[in-house]
Amino acid sequence: MRKVSLTEARRDLSALLREVENGGEIVITRGGRPVARLIAGAPDLDPTGAQAAGMEAVRARLAALPPVVPDITSAELVRADRDSH
Repeated sequence: MRKVSLTEARRDLSALLREVENGGEIVITRGGRPVARLIAGAPDLDPTGAQAAGMEAVRARLAALPPVVPDITSAELVRADRDSH
């Protein structure tokens, strides 16, 4: 884990990102105190990957379900609830 000042991070951001992509970890400091940490992005946060495929499978299963058609209207349901008290 390498520490760099905010000034250095601004100046060398591209190089720091390459370092992080290669497994490095960078701590950015301001006034000598740590304020941020650069780490490689997690692949499971990529919405174009497996997560998106999983959501498509869920959508397909939901689309295959029969539509919900109530046998009673909302007004009849409210009336029945009111009458039961």
